Amino acid sequence: HKLAPLLPPDNNNNNIDTSQYTIRMNTWHRNEQLLLSINHHAQCEGVAEIQIIWCDTLNDPPDSVLHHSSGKVKIERHDINSLNERFKIVLDTPTLGILSLDDDVLRPCEALDAAFLRWVRHPERMVGFDVRTHVVVVENSVDNDGVVGKKNEEEEKKKKTTTNWKYGYMSTTEKSNSYSLTLPRASFLH
Repeated sequence: HKLAPLLPPDNNNNNIDTSQYTIRMNTWHRNEQLLLSINHHAQCEGVAEIQIIWCDTLNDPPDSVLHHSSGKVKIERHDINSLNERFKIVLDTPTLGILSLDDDVLRPCEALDAAFLRWVRHPERMVGFDVRTHVVVVENSVDNDGVVGKKNEEEEKKKKTTTNWKYGYMSTTEKSNSYSLTLPRASFLH
């Protein structure tokens, strides 16, 4: 597999690096999983750098991560243990394209490169692998001033319809074959 740079579709995207991207990876107390993920993703031709979001204030990263043989790994230390720390960029990224990735996500290099090239075409969008949908929940309620069993025209006039949004899980997404959300656990963003 050879990653070939994609020419930007228009002049607005001329400053986008079309050959490499940076991975920002969250981790927490799973050093074996982290090393497995780093070893895999460091082999991907499109990966310029892997930034590890280290939120463990009591322990240092293992030497195998600190001094990874690929030379692509940088540690970014954070004091707060939160998945949202991935969005608080402390280190400069060497590329415009950023792949937000959880340490337990392993995707083939070819899939990551293809998603990156899709992002290059549409850098204003998140491009990811794990999607969900939201569903509309319509609820009818009757405001009858506490009077139970009141059935007349006035009751019909007082009916209220509320519309709420609900998170649609994977089964909903698969059933409808549509989605409206891209999860940041494996997605390109900027």
